[in-house]
Amino acid sequence: MHAVIYLERTPEHVFAHWRNLVVAYWIGRTNSSAVLRLNTALTRLGEEFKEGIGLIQVVHEKAPAPESTSRSALQAMLRDQSDIIACSSVLSPGVGFRAASVRALITGLVMLARPKFPHLIHATVEETAKWHAEHLPGGSVPPNPRAILRAIRDIIALDGSATDPHALPGAPAYRKQIL
Repeated sequence: MHAVIYLERTPEHVFAHWRNLVVAYWIGRTNSSAVLRLNTALTRLGEEFKEGIGLIQVVHEKAPAPESTSRSALQAMLRDQSDIIACSSVLSPGVGFRAASVRALITGLVMLARPKFPHLIHATVEETAKWHAEHLPGGSVPPNPRAILRAIRDIIALDGSATDPHALPGAPAYRKQIL
């Protein structure tokens, strides 16, 4: 059994990890200082998980497009972490013009970053979990797609409406047990 560990939560985002899988949930505006803190967290987790880490960036369907400084910070993060990240994806749920526009923006951002690791954009949490189970280094225990799915859903559920005092900014890291 492994725990989801919440690294940072603000009304704009949630950063958490489960084993060697990092989830950045962009709920509101993506700002460059938050991206820099995520970059620092990736470096720290890369030291802990020598086999490599997976990164999932979840974009809330109502989140605005990142500004140019934030897009540059995201590109730099993907380039800087090429030796740490084993696989990366963006989960951009939704259908219609807005969802397609967001996925197009992400595609352009990733093309400019030119990461050395596999990177894919997904529309559903199920396909994201399955893809990461296939690409995430598991060490001695292979990743389980159902456990990855539960971890992602638990992190997404903490979307700013949660009332758990441990999940508030400045509180100690919140741990939730995941099979």
